[in-house]
Amino acid sequence: MSTRSVIARKTQTGFSGAYHHWDGYPSGLGATLFEVRNRFYKGDTARMLNYLIDANPAGWSTINSDWTKPAGQRPDDNLLICKQCGQESWRHYRQYYTGGYSPQLSDWERAGRPEAPPGTDIRVLGHSADLDRPETGGPEPIGGKADKLTEANASACGCEWAYVFDGNGKMEIRSSYCETGGKMIGAFGCGDPKATWQTVAVVDLDGPEPDWKKIQGFPV
Repeated sequence: MSTRSVIARKTQTGFSGAYHHWDGYPSGLGATLFEVRNRFYKGDTARMLNYLIDANPAGWSTINSDWTKPAGQRPDDNLLICKQCGQESWRHYRQYYTGGYSPQLSDWERAGRPEAPPGTDIRVLGHSADLDRPETGGPEPIGGKADKLTEANASACGCEWAYVFDGNGKMEIRSSYCETGGKMIGAFGCGDPKATWQTVAVVDLDGPEPDWKKIQGFPV
């Protein structure tokens, strides 16, 4: 589910960080960040953020993946056979439908649904960085770099959650809210530029793992 979010550092005025496209709600990205920081980076938050933000400024498709493998392009899981229907998994995703959704095959389908050639900006879903995302409203890389997302621009491109690290072993989970007080819901990269960010939880990264769905406050 494309719940857009931000992986960020706390600043004097708010936060600054990198875009994350898929499953950005607390029980998705929040849980992953907690595990990655403690399991793979052994509590070294600075080193983790250097990799997630500084080394990959264009942002991420998703880091909710298998961290025992190196980062980069993966074989497309959409081509795997679904255990329930017996067909390719891509058939579950509307953007790949051909029947009622689209009268014509997409370019990707006509080409036999190939993997992206090495060195291109196209990435399959997975533990992948440096995305070219004009269709999602994310910070499109220009010359290999992208503008940082901040509290001033993140909600406008559809970000609903921000995971803000304070440098003292804490991760603030912030959520974007519209002027009416309702939770902002991003759609296809569109959001509410007037939305404000509110801290809904502060997670002690050295403490017990929290109840992520309770932090969410609603099912996803």
